[in-house]
This record gives sequence, structure tokens and C-alpha cells, in this order.
Amino acid sequence: MPYADPEKRNMSAKRRAEMKAARNQILGAGAPPKGWTATKIATNGDGDLVSVRSVPEPAEDEFLPVIPAEHYAKGVSTFLTNGEPTHQWVKTDRQRMVADAQRWAAIEALVRDGVGGRDAIPAPVKPGIEKYCNLIIFGDPHFGMLAQARETGGQNWDMKIAQRTMEKALCLLLARLPRASHCKLINIGDYFHFQDPSKLTPRGKHQLDGDCRFTYMAELGCFLMARLTEMCLAEYEEVEEFNVAGNHDPEGARWLNIFMRGYFRNEPRLKIADNAADHLYTSFGQNLIGLYHGHETPIQRLPGLMAAARRKDWGEKKHCRWVTGHHHSYESIPDKNNPGVILEKYPTLAPVDVHAANHGYLSERSLNAVILHHDHGEVGRVKVLAEEVD
Repeated sequence: MPYADPEKRNMSAKRRAEMKAARNQILGAGAPPKGWTATKIATNGDGDLVSVRSVPEPAEDEFLPVIPAEHYAKGVSTFLTNGEPTHQWVKTDRQRMVADAQRWAAIEALVRDGVGGRDAIPAPVKPGIEKYCNLIIFGDPHFGMLAQARETGGQNWDMKIAQRTMEKALCLLLARLPRASHCKLINIGDYFHFQDPSKLTPRGKHQLDGDCRFTYMAELGCFLMARLTEMCLAEYEEVEEFNVAGNHDPEGARWLNIFMRGYFRNEPRLKIADNAADHLYTSFGQNLIGLYHGHETPIQRLPGLMAAARRKDWGEKKHCRWVTGHHHSYESIPDKNNPGVILEKYPTLAPVDVHAANHGYLSERSLNAVILHHDHGEVGRVKVLAEEVD
């Protein structure tokens, strides 16, 4: 834990610098370059220094050894003979550097070419009922996924099909929902099927079936989310949007938020919630709603997390619920320890990919909405089946 006292913090930094200087003096000619720190030292049977492995210090990366363009330096090894350095290898990772460069280049292109901030959308002529709020829940869209019916036994899926399906489903859902003043548009995570050119899941490194190149998917996906938001703004006086981080797009959800905030910077009726945290919260009257993708924290632990994170609301709100996704099928989980708390997993509009098909994962494909009353909690539900718009 960092020192709260600046003087003590400075003393600690000074002490670390002294220890590093002493260690480098012992290493002699094998000491790492300036801006690097030794992490592993190897000696022979006589105790003579043989090799030193080092990593860069991010704060001083201007002192890194020269490395090839488009490469990321992740380590350096120095080998010694009779105390004199004879070889040195700088270890680089081109894939990570290229992935990062392409990811941010895509965002910069969006900002440069079309995100000067669109004009505000006129509010609906006929106002909705003030006491009502519609939760529109997009479960795991997986935009950018490729699925072929002959492999999966299900339906074809690519970016064009996904775009058409999501827009038509939302249009039909909006027509079925009752008039309300408020709307919460919830992307519950895994909006993007992949988030960099590797097309691997960020954590497990599982290979994914992607429909196209990364940059193209990022551009179309961002503008599709903008289109869905515009559709809601045309129907509701106040819209709040949530882009929850999923296990397929933990970073993608964040740069999607950056895009949306830039694109709708002139829209006073839209609030785009901060999504830096994985667990998000929102409220409407006597309703407290938790939002989480559902990939790490067990769903049974979520009520306790809500009670700890939102103590005041937990004690005052009459109606508490968690909205999650991840498993691509609807499920309501009873909470014996917190009666009255609603725990739900929501399905997706996307069909199974080859991985899900091979493991026998099948579920109803649908887009869902929950109708909330300011005081009385949930008063209705509406859904649109993918079959209606396929």
C-alpha cells in the first residue's frame, strides 16, 4: 500500500533506487541497461555470473535498447563469459504491438472521420408515462462472429445478418412496449465477438470464428450501437445506456463507450454510464438494478456485492435485481438468503457458433425488455424472438 505521507513515499522511492544501484554494482558488466531492472540472475557452479534477465521500467522507456519497428520490448537477457558480456538478446512481441496499434488506429479513424458529435435528436412528440421505465436488454450480441448452418445445425450468422437482426428486433420490441418516459438500453457484454486482430479470447486465448478483419468489425459495430441508441432516443425522452464489459470484449466495451460519448456529445437526453468497473449499478424510483456480464463472479454472490457496494440504496429500495448474460440462455436463479432479489441470465439473438454447437449449447434466441414502475417494481415483460426477424 502506498505511503499517504509524501515524504515517506519519497524516502521509499529513494531506498528502492539505492537497492537497485547496489544490485547493479554487484552485477558489474552484467547490469541491465538504464531504464531496465534485473528480474532473474543465473550463476554457474563456481558462483560466477552467467546471465541476467531484465524487463523494462515503464516510467523510463525512453532508455530502452533499439528494437525493430512495430515491436513491443518485453525483456532483455545478457550473457557473460569470465565476467564480460558476450551476447545480449532483446525479447520483443510484435503481435501485441500490432494489435494495440490497430485497435487504437480504428478508434482514431472513427473520431477523425465521423465523430465530431452528431446533432441532438428531436424528442418524441408524444411524451411517455413518467412513472414507467423500459429496460431493453441485449444479451451477448457477439457482433463479428461467423457461424455457418452446415457446421452448427443452426442458422448462418455474420455481420450483415447481425446488423439486420438487431435493428429489426429492436424496432419490433419498441412497437410492442408501452409508452414510457425513460429507457435503459443495456448491452450486457460480449457485444464484440473479438477485440483485436488475433481473434482470441483475451483470457483463455481460445480461437474464435470471426467474420472479417478487426478494424472493419470495430467500425461497423460502433456505428450499429449508435443506430440502436438513435432508435431509443426517438421513442423516449430520457435514455441511459450501459455497455457492460464481457469476457470476449473487456477492452472493446470500454472503447465502444469512448466512441459513443464522442458521437453523442451534443445529445442532452442521453446518459452513457461509465463502464470502467465490471459491476455496474443503476436505479429508477424504488428499483435498484445491478448489471454484470456473468463470467467470473458467481451469480449467488451478486446480492451480497450489491448490499456492500450500494448500502444506502440496498436499505431504501424495495425492488432489487441483477441482470446478467454470458450463458446465452434465460435462467432465473432463486436467492434463498435474500428473498425478493431477482437474479436473471438473459439470452442472445445470435445463433450458436461451431464451438457452442459441438458442446451441445442450445437456447432460445430473443431480445427482451422488462417494464418497471417507479414505485411498484416490475409490471410487465416483452420479448421478440429471433425467428420473427430472421
